[in-house]
Amino acid sequence: MTVITGNAEVKKLSPNRTGFQILHSTEGEFGIVVEATLKLRDMPESAYPHLLYFPGDKEAFTFIASFVKERVSIRLIPITIRFLDENQNG
Repeated sequence: MTVITGNAEVKKLSPNRTGFQILHSTEGEFGIVVEATLKLRDMPESAYPHLLYFPGDKEAFTFIASFVKERVSIRLIPITIRFLDENQNG
């Protein structure tokens, strides 16, 4: 990524260079990202969204833990698992 620092210095950083993590996670406090090259994942052949309801948090997290553990044997690769409770608007 290319960053302009607070003193107008232009820096080119990659994930393995010193300073990348500092600038990557400071939300613009130490510099502004003006250019970035992203590595994207391949587009899946198909996607099937599912909405599951559980009686409580414990049951939901038990399911998620077992699903992630067994996903290889059942040949499913989740892209996103999102947990919402009554305190969140979806």
